[in-house]
Amino acid sequence: MSGGFISGGSRTGLAYVVLGVFSVLLIAGFVVADRLAPAGRRLAKVAGIDPPAYFAVSHSVLFDHDFDLSNEFRRYPSDDNPWTKVRPETGRPGSAYAIGYSLLAMPFLGAGTLLDAVAGNPADGYSRFAVLGYCLTNLILTCLGLMVLFGLLQQVSALWGVSGQRATWYALFATGAVFFGTSVAYYGFSHMSHASTFFCASLFMACWWKVRERTDVRGWALLGLFGGLLSICRWQEMFFVAAVFLFDLTDKTLWSRFLPWLRSRAAYLGIVALCWIPQLLEWKSIYGKFFSNPYGNVPDFPPPWVPQVLFSTRNGWLFWTPLALVGVCGLLYGLAKAGRVFLPWLVVIALEVTLVSASSATWHGGDAFGCRYMTSSAPLVALGLITILCVANRSIRLITICVTAVCCLFTSLFAVQLRLDLIPHGERLTAAECFTDKLRILQVRRRKVAVQQARNYLQQGSADAAVRTLERAADLYGSDREVWNVLRTAYRAAGRTAQAENADQQWQRVMQSRLW
Repeated sequence: MSGGFISGGSRTGLAYVVLGVFSVLLIAGFVVADRLAPAGRRLAKVAGIDPPAYFAVSHSVLFDHDFDLSNEFRRYPSDDNPWTKVRPETGRPGSAYAIGYSLLAMPFLGAGTLLDAVAGNPADGYSRFAVLGYCLTNLILTCLGLMVLFGLLQQVSALWGVSGQRATWYALFATGAVFFGTSVAYYGFSHMSHASTFFCASLFMACWWKVRERTDVRGWALLGLFGGLLSICRWQEMFFVAAVFLFDLTDKTLWSRFLPWLRSRAAYLGIVALCWIPQLLEWKSIYGKFFSNPYGNVPDFPPPWVPQVLFSTRNGWLFWTPLALVGVCGLLYGLAKAGRVFLPWLVVIALEVTLVSASSATWHGGDAFGCRYMTSSAPLVALGLITILCVANRSIRLITICVTAVCCLFTSLFAVQLRLDLIPHGERLTAAECFTDKLRILQVRRRKVAVQQARNYLQQGSADAAVRTLERAADLYGSDREVWNVLRTAYRAAGRTAQAENADQQWQRVMQSRLW
């Protein structure tokens, strides 16, 4: 990308080289890890609940030129998902997911299919390179989003009078912090829509920063394209689309240039509407009407889950990714100094949290990493972080850098724990799982292996071997909820009732010690 969004000056060249090398290493690492398939797990696969649904739309539109997902779900069924059941209105499988990510993935699916044809594999969109290409979509979008975000942050630095090399390194630091300290990195490797929202939100913010004071139709039409793509990647991102008008409403010169303003904003909204045509066509094809609520749920107002969405150990946004709190503090400071610029994006964050908190069934995001619904807000976190770096004195800046590094480490270790199944998915966590276990990943991993061995012994009828394995693991690595849970079963199977009752009490004690 070039021009208005990313400047290629001499002072930024090295930073772009760093980002480029980092991107190449990430993509190469993904390909190599998929090839090696550690622990029998391939990275390039279409499985689970959401990924098959997103893939089905990409494949059906690209190969069948329709929205009948029957063939795709026969090949890659979605796990226990009522949203993909056949709809009585049309006789076609449902698709409750926003279409934008699937559309963005189509070029990568197509490129992989071409490689399959060259390699002699069936060029049907299901072969090895097709799936690999599709699964690389999020990682490539994430890397592109980081580059766009870096360019945006350099421009934001100028708002505070910071330029040159300082602006470059502050922007590079904030960009890296957002990757490691928010959900961006995790969902760059997950085949869901969140990486596409980060990419599109970065594009949208970078474009808005350039055109916010202008009235040229071309610039605002481009912003409409980015906003439209963002909003069909996740429908709640319409908050971004609407937020730009908060900035406009506080423009004291608006009436003096009302007609040019009206033309540019009409072009903006018109392009956003055009971007929604594929979504409306999909709904019509599947649900029999152009406007639909595929999830069927109605938000609860006032939203009852705001504290949990922010602070719960069950995927709370500010708990799992505390860098977000640093970013919000920066946005609040920016609001005090440049209210027109920062108010819209604080409102977006507030509305995003409110909407997520209004769903009693899904506020936690299920078996997610942190508050996955807030991934689109990562560029706003970066906006707040760069503000602190630019305006703070030396002492506050050093403290911010140190706090940011700790936040990134904390969140990155959370990602390792979740990926290796060292903490339970979608549950409240204990203090050990949140904090001390992060400092002893290898021991916790060995304990996890011992628990699995014990389960295997129980399946084979060897209760005594299971007990010995678990007792030894507890002595070497400490106990946790899984150890006590399996151990109480093993004791009973071995006829050791008193010890089983003690294990019951220990398990209950652990469960009662879970944090909020």
